[in-house]
Amino acid sequence: MRGGGLTFPVYYFRFRVKNTGKLQAEQCEAVLEKIWKENSAGDLKEFNGFSPVSLKWTGAHNSKYFTLQPDRELFCDIGRIHYPAYESESAYFNINEEEKKQNKFFFELPASHYSQWDCLIPGKYEIQVSIYSKNAK
Repeated sequence: MRGGGLTFPVYYFRFRVKNTGKLQAEQCEAVLEKIWKENSAGDLKEFNGFSPVSLKWTGAHNSKYFTLQPDRELFCDIGRIHYPAYESESAYFNINEEEKKQNKFFFELPASHYSQWDCLIPGKYEIQVSIYSKNAK
């Protein structure tokens, strides 16, 4: 990351979506559906009360919808990890002081939600992301 006289590392995580059909996929939306975290026994436990949220399309300026033409691909941002001294602050109301001090993985959301996690603290996780389109199953 560069700007304002600062330079520091930021690690972005993305995935590619490709339209292999013959028609445009209208108003595609990438949705973070579920999150699981590994517990001390090594079992994945689903986050309780997590509501699905939209993710950002790379370079789409906070838009949660994108129309994807046939044989075209686009990247969707999952999240990022900042250098700890320049990390954003979580909007989640229930994050505790110890968790605030940890380096976090922040999801790329068009809007942060006060009522649920917008980031992940260190640990092992599994996420489910789905792509929806206005004119496709």
